[in-house]
Amino acid sequence: MEIGNKSTYYKVEKGTDINLAVHAISKAFYNSYDIAFFLSADTDYIKVYEVLKSIGKITVVVGVKGQNVNSIRPIVDNTLILDENFFDKCKRDVVVRH
Repeated sequence: MEIGNKSTYYKVEKGTDINLAVHAISKAFYNSYDIAFFLSADTDYIKVYEVLKSIGKITVVVGVKGQNVNSIRPIVDNTLILDENFFDKCKRDVVVRH
């Protein structure tokens, strides 16, 4: 697979976006959570954020440094940006054994 050569791979829709949206909204109606964290800066979820907020849920979008979340910020309650410092804290120390 070569990422620059589309003839070396194919893309299959898995329905992930719609599944996430359905679960987020249905679980919200059952009052299964208070705060929804979305690890995606995809603007396709804007309507989901609006529905969740309309029923009193707190919405937080988590992105990584470099992602543009400016169009989402006015709609959600908060945004979190994960940067190098965050990922450095997640790394394990690697022990090299010979």
